[in-house]
Amino acid sequence: MLAQLWKRRWPLLAFALSFQLLENLLFAPALGLIGRLLQGRPVVDSTALVQFLLSPRGFLVLFLGATISLTIRLIEHAGLSAMVLGAVEGKTFGALATFRWLLTELPRLAAIGARLVGWGVLLAAPLLGVAGVFARRLLAKHDINYYLANRPSEFVAAAVVIGAVAVATLGVGAWLLIRWRLVVQVCVFDRIGGKAAFREAAAPLPFS
Repeated sequence: MLAQLWKRRWPLLAFALSFQLLENLLFAPALGLIGRLLQGRPVVDSTALVQFLLSPRGFLVLFLGATISLTIRLIEHAGLSAMVLGAVEGKTFGALATFRWLLTELPRLAAIGARLVGWGVLLAAPLLGVAGVFARRLLAKHDINYYLANRPSEFVAAAVVIGAVAVATLGVGAWLLIRWRLVVQVCVFDRIGGKAAFREAAAPLPFS
């Protein structure tokens, strides 16, 4: 299999380089368009920025930016997976043909990206909620520099609780990542989208 991939390395390299170029040409303007939502403020300090990100408008900007960024990675992964699978089966897919095929798969991949971002938000919500409760309680008394310098017991206790929730969050996130590791392949090769793609990707692999 490695020998077959080596013989067909040039289409893979052409696709990877072309994709990086296309990403720079399209993703940067998309980020610029999202960034225009911040215009009209002569000075954006940290407090104002946090307030914006916590607003419905700011959450939407973050969600769209994360979805676009993740979808781009999924598109690249799908294209490389298709070319590798083709090489294993003795077929050659050019970079241009792969891009044309990916255009037909874009809606399903974008839906997969949005779902993954949504699951990430749900997963991070408990951690952010716990951190927010402690931050509101502690910062009402002193600023962060005081706690970092003196490390009172209430600050240490808050750090321990937040750390424990963070470890649990990372554990669940790693489990979901492993569980859904084949969701892109299921989406584009089995032509399954939405919730069904995640359910199929999480199904046990058959062994002969």
